[in-house]
Amino acid sequence: MTTIQRACWTTVLAILVSAVSVTDACGQMGYGQPMSPPSQPASWYIGDLGPGAMPAPAAHQPGWGYAAPANYYYAQQPMMQATPAYFQEPVPSAEEEMPEPESLEEYYSDEYYPRHGHRMGSVLLGLLGMVAPYSEGGRCEPHWFDLHAEFLYLSLDNHGPFIEFSKETGAITPRISSNDLEYGDEPGFRVTGTYQTGPGSNLEFTYLGMFDFKQESSATGVDNLNSIFSDFLNHDPQGQEQFDQADFHQVSLANNLDSLELNYRRRWVGPTCLLQGSWLIGVRYTKLKEKLRFISHASRDTDADLIDDVGGIGNCMVDATNYMTGPQIGGDLWLCVLPGLNVGLDGKFALLGNNAKQFTSISGDDINTGFVGIVPDEVTGNDKVTFLGEASLNVTYRVNHKLTIRAGYELILLEGVALALENFNPEVPLFGFTRTPSFSDGGSLFYDGFTFGGELMW
Repeated sequence: MTTIQRACWTTVLAILVSAVSVTDACGQMGYGQPMSPPSQPASWYIGDLGPGAMPAPAAHQPGWGYAAPANYYYAQQPMMQATPAYFQEPVPSAEEEMPEPESLEEYYSDEYYPRHGHRMGSVLLGLLGMVAPYSEGGRCEPHWFDLHAEFLYLSLDNHGPFIEFSKETGAITPRISSNDLEYGDEPGFRVTGTYQTGPGSNLEFTYLGMFDFKQESSATGVDNLNSIFSDFLNHDPQGQEQFDQADFHQVSLANNLDSLELNYRRRWVGPTCLLQGSWLIGVRYTKLKEKLRFISHASRDTDADLIDDVGGIGNCMVDATNYMTGPQIGGDLWLCVLPGLNVGLDGKFALLGNNAKQFTSISGDDINTGFVGIVPDEVTGNDKVTFLGEASLNVTYRVNHKLTIRAGYELILLEGVALALENFNPEVPLFGFTRTPSFSDGGSLFYDGFTFGGELMW
């Protein structure tokens, strides 16, 4: 063998030894093992870049002219834990594996599932989160709306004089009295629209009304119902005869309240945003009307003891109307329970000039005498000052950035108004009796009840 041949075989053997070394190193790096450089000579690295050097891109990128061993350059790395260990539920070992629960109660017990309380607390917080108010505005967001509308379900307390309207002949206890005309609960409506005039200030227009309080009481008999107009047949001769010796009496009382307001409101927010509120000044117009009706029907037979052998219909009407206009002041105060949930007090107070009047008509009609009655009288007073006070306790729950639900309790007081019962005058100017028109405007009314509605922002 010549020197040249010996040199060629030496080179071939060196190449084979290098290839075997590379294959051995790759085989030792199993699936899923970290890619740390093995302790191999420098010639182990492609291109002989030196110990610790990274392979050239052409050595390990697919399609770059070199097919890298499958278990080396693209070996799967250990999976990283996406969840911290303290959030992971403990997994019992094979020796401590817990038995299957025999019941649902055992499964949810602390012994079987020690983290059950933690899970139930999370579920409870999730449920509370579902019913929590919209709170993105934060605690410092001022109470504001563009349109407010709500229903009011109020009761009316009218402490007027006690009047006996109807009695049976010879009876002491009345069949119909003013105690039978106590009002019940009635629905109403209130709506407020706002117009912003500057930062924290606005004009408000409010309507309150659509109440229809009404109460009536009836009595039936057989030609034996007598009225207050004849003092229950104690006047001789009797008064308005169609109301006596009757077989049907009915008395009804109705109350209607309507109010319009125009206010300027200025809002403020406390330094910690725990409290906020506003003050207002404006003008208010209120109309209050009450109607009293007393209807009688007499169908008498031919009897000498009766007033007339022919029956008839009697009708008494008393209308009391109040037109009240004047200035008012007020404000509100809100406590932030948590962002989106607030509790507040609202109040308004007005001194109103009252142009009040009462109108009374008493009449009867039968075949013999035709229409018989008094000349209707009307009395007006325009120098009365009426006090109106309004207060409410409210809770607001914000549903989203546009809608807020509102509920509360409302109080309204009116002092110094003309009422129908207080202006009822039973004097009849017949058979020598005189009638003097009268007028009373010192009555009071108290409304109270629950409210429910919403506030909208555009």
